[in-house]
This record gives sequence, structure tokens and C-alpha cells, in this order.
Amino acid sequence: MLNKPAWYALVVSLLATLSGCLFETTLDANGAGVMSMSFHIDKAADLQVIKQKLEGAAIKVLSAEQEEAAEGLRAVVKIAFDDVTKLSSTRFFQNVKVTRADGVEGSTVLTAVVRRDRSVDLNDAVLAKLGKEVKIVTTLPGTVIESNGKVSDGNTVTWTWGMKEFHKQTEILMTVAYKPVPLTPRGTPG
Repeated sequence: MLNKPAWYALVVSLLATLSGCLFETTLDANGAGVMSMSFHIDKAADLQVIKQKLEGAAIKVLSAEQEEAAEGLRAVVKIAFDDVTKLSSTRFFQNVKVTRADGVEGSTVLTAVVRRDRSVDLNDAVLAKLGKEVKIVTTLPGTVIESNGKVSDGNTVTWTWGMKEFHKQTEILMTVAYKPVPLTPRGTPG
């Protein structure tokens, strides 16, 4: 686990190369986890609004900072949650439904669906602010056996869309099946 200065150094280095939105999540065997997010904001006051939209019984905001980037201000936010399926209980994730279910041969199937009422066609000025892509990276507590995203390191899945493409879609599906690492009697991976 990175200490706070090391985590911020990592985030700042990612921001130097990132143009768009990045959501990085690490889940444990019980569906709890942490998520780091980085995305464009128009003004510093937006950070407080984002925190308010994230906070709730299901999510704890661990940190929320603003960073200067070539394209303007960026929010860099880290949250923790006890159950990934309850993310939609907050206003920030109200259009995201996450489910966890038992799969075949002891696997777990994690599915996230982003739904919007309408498609949005972003103009070039907005795209210049928001960046080129949306990237969602999820590290799972076991070996990935199937996904509609790109699998790396055996337990990490990445979904990437062009920013314009992401906002044009009214429904986005992300799914992954993984074989959980067995827990020891103390509840930690064995």
C-alpha cells in the first residue's frame, strides 16, 4: 500500500500523461474497495460539489484535491466503499448499476452498467477540456477468466473509450468473471 506522499506522486505522474477521465478501482473478496478518480473540473468550487455528490452511507471520501494540468484544473479524488454494488446510492454514481453474482465453477461475475437518458454529442471545445478518453481500470481479488475489457496481469481489467464515443452511448456495459482467491481462516487471501 502506498503512503500518502507516494500516492500523490503517482497521481501527479499519471496526470502528466493523462488526457481524459481515469477511474482506478481495487476490490477485495467481499466486494469492498478503493477507487481513485481523475477528471477535468471547470473551477475549484466544483471539487466541493463532487465531494457532496460522492459522500453517503456507502462511500467515504478519503481525499479530494485539485491539480493543475495542461488542459486546466483536474479533480483527483480517492474513495473507499464497503460494497461496490451500493455505489449507485450516491448522486455521483446514480446512473451506474453494479452487480456481483456467483458464476460457474466458483467464479464471481461483476457487471457494471452506465445508463443515460440521452446521448450527448460533445463539441471540440468541450472535448479539448475533458480530454481524449475515458478509462476504467479494475483490479480484482482473483484471476480473470472472462471479460469484455482488456485483461492484464491476470487480475486487472481495463475498459477504454474515446471521450466522444463514451458520451454518445446511452448504455455502457462492463463485465468480468473472475476466480476469487480462497480466504484463509482469518479472512485474508491464502
